[in-house]
Amino acid sequence: MANATIVAGDGDNRVVLGRAESPSDLGAVVLGDLLVATGGGYDRVEDAKCWLDGDVAIDTAAGVDIVILGTHYEPASAVAGNVFAGALDIATGAGADAVGLTDNEVYGETAIELGDDDDALLLGCSG
Repeated sequence: MANATIVAGDGDNRVVLGRAESPSDLGAVVLGDLLVATGGGYDRVEDAKCWLDGDVAIDTAAGVDIVILGTHYEPASAVAGNVFAGALDIATGAGADAVGLTDNEVYGETAIELGDDDDALLLGCSG
């Protein structure tokens, strides 16, 4: 079983796993744990149409950051966002951050820690 680690330093980083408009059913498959860590700056992390079999940790550090997990699909779509088979841990540091989770299946424990400043959290589904 393989793990995946993505580490980006300070600056304006964008990490994208899968694309909602992709014609394929799956955007990315990670059979082990996934760690995405970004440094200070304006960071954007997007996961759409992904199968994530292990634990997932996303840490965006300080700055104005956006984390988007899943996307809106038509009701009864074959793929509805992401599948998180393990734990999901999201941490944003200081800064006005936005976190959105829509149309995901999460089977493990979930922790979302929004840092200081004015943050926004969207939990939802379409249909």
